[in-house]
Amino acid sequence: MFHLKEFSNKLNELGVETKLVFDADYYDGFPSRKIGHWFQTKKKFNRLVDEFKPDVIFIDRERHFG
Repeated sequence: MFHLKEFSNKLNELGVETKLVFDADYYDGFPSRKIGHWFQTKKKFNRLVDEFKPDVIFIDRERHFG
């Protein structure tokens, strides 16, 4: 995540608004070791997108969030 933080900081310096989030904080479904995570809704993720309204999303790994 270090490289994304540096990239985000540089974009902020250039006047581009960014938001860096940890994917598992928003969605971590199957196959998770925590069975409760298998049935998560995407409410938290949808709220993030609705509030921030991104033009582009960068991810650093392929998971359920990406």
